[in-house]
Amino acid sequence: MSPPAKTGESFTDFIRLFIDGIKNTHVYVFSALAFVLWSVLFKDLFSSVFLGAFIFIFSAGYISYEKWVNRKEHLLSQMPIMRKDPTFIIDHSGRIIISMGRTKKMFEHKNIKRLDDIFGEKNAGHILKHALTGDRRDIHSFEYFSEVFDLWYRIQLTFSENKNHIFIWLVDVTERKRLDLSLSAIRRFNQDVIHHIDDLIRENDVYHRLAKLIFQEGFKGVFIARFNPENNLAGYAFKAPDKTIIRSEKIIIKGDSPVAALFSQKTGKPSYANKKKNWQQSQFEKKYPFDTAIKRFLAFPIVNFLNYHESDTVIIAYNKANGVNHYDRFLIETLANSARTVTYLTDLAIRNARVISDLEVAHETQRQLLPGNDPVIPGFDVSGMSRYCDRTGGDYYDYIHPVRSNDRLWGLVIADVSGHGISAALMMTATRALLKCQSELFDNPSETLTSLNHYLCQHTLETGNFVTMLYLIFDPERNAVYWSRAGHDPVLGYNPVEDDFFELKGKGIALGFDPLYRYDHYEFNTLIPGTVLLLATDGLWEAKNETGQMFGKEGVKKILRENAIRSSEEIKTLLFSSVENFIKGSLEDDLSIVVAKYNG
Repeated sequence: MSPPAKTGESFTDFIRLFIDGIKNTHVYVFSALAFVLWSVLFKDLFSSVFLGAFIFIFSAGYISYEKWVNRKEHLLSQMPIMRKDPTFIIDHSGRIIISMGRTKKMFEHKNIKRLDDIFGEKNAGHILKHALTGDRRDIHSFEYFSEVFDLWYRIQLTFSENKNHIFIWLVDVTERKRLDLSLSAIRRFNQDVIHHIDDLIRENDVYHRLAKLIFQEGFKGVFIARFNPENNLAGYAFKAPDKTIIRSEKIIIKGDSPVAALFSQKTGKPSYANKKKNWQQSQFEKKYPFDTAIKRFLAFPIVNFLNYHESDTVIIAYNKANGVNHYDRFLIETLANSARTVTYLTDLAIRNARVISDLEVAHETQRQLLPGNDPVIPGFDVSGMSRYCDRTGGDYYDYIHPVRSNDRLWGLVIADVSGHGISAALMMTATRALLKCQSELFDNPSETLTSLNHYLCQHTLETGNFVTMLYLIFDPERNAVYWSRAGHDPVLGYNPVEDDFFELKGKGIALGFDPLYRYDHYEFNTLIPGTVLLLATDGLWEAKNETGQMFGKEGVKKILRENAIRSSEEIKTLLFSSVENFIKGSLEDDLSIVVAKYNG
């Protein structure tokens, strides 16, 4: 630990300010005028020099004293406006010069006087080293754990005008760091389940393992279920009163029941609620009714819940310590994705009464994640399709609506996961779930991809996979499209009125390489009715025939030009059939195509 601030430091500050005051040109001008005036009036050189020197020292001292008294206010005036608590100012040694408001009270309560007291001597030294050596290029992305506050912080800093002080403000990233750990646990669960699906079926403990993951997140109970052919919800509740997981008998909830289990099915996105402090339990349950059998089994008052459904699979988690927040939605959506894949694979194995291969697992995982139907978007005619080669890769496309609860906006994404087999399928599963979560937080494609990339980098550290992606948002009311690009092929556009081809380009590296990378936002707002937009993976242009010749973009352009008057589904089908006729055999790479035609 560095030594505490010394009482002489204030005097040192004054001397430094006095030296600065001597350099002030106003002091010299004022002293010279006094010297000249006294010499003219009294013709006394000695007293004139003495008076000039006195005025010089007095003026420099007065200016220094004013600065010394108001030095904190002056520093505060230089503080960036856009910042949040905790906010404080340190000198080059790490001593806290100024703190204010809630930060000051917090520091006084914890007896914090130096940067070391917050982050420890090693981390504080690392922060100061990067700041003072001028290597501040990525300092804003440094994240450290503070034991004294039990929180993770991202460091934000800048310098004062004279470079003698460092302005610091800390961004709380605790929830996000904890989510990173949760996603790592889900990844391990996915890999374990898919690689040992047959053992899990024999042991019949897939739901048990899912429940364990949820309890690790601080929930006290969970209900995991599926919709049966009668459209009723059938499943099991779990609780762990003494860290021993207990499962209920089978619980069936009618499809027309008003219980909270069905809220997410109605909205199409994660639903959650926390009981307000001034509410009675009866008020909370009147607004959010819960199934009687589940309440009886859990045997505790439900004060918060988180609910999401994915296809025919539903997960409801109850009573998280400290309440449910928006980060928990990421978790539940990823878990629901995993649960749906696992239950489908379980059904497949049981139905066929045999061991299913890794290739079948990957195929079914991918197939289950693709959209069931094309969307109906005002002003646009959209149709998509994916076909996988025998090696099974990670092509993926999807439609997202609404975007950040805005019914006007429609998202369209196409992506390609590196590699093949189960690792690519797992990466696609994570990508899909995380993208849907991010689209609820951002309506700007660049912010969505930047946040998505951060989380995917947690996966790629272990798998080595990466993802190319193009995320496009349609805004029919404004006749515009917005997009961001992460290493994927640009959108190919065709304007039949002017017989002109164009591309929606943009810079951006693939997802999964650099967690600090920020993606750019692009906009095109001059769509002309009849314009065709084509999103595709490289399996389209790079499809090869027997002689090794590629289908190429010129072949694609020819089809678009000759068939622009047709519907998007017809154009899509023609592209697929043309590639099949060209290669005269099976695909060597996955192929995904989405055609979007603007009708105005």
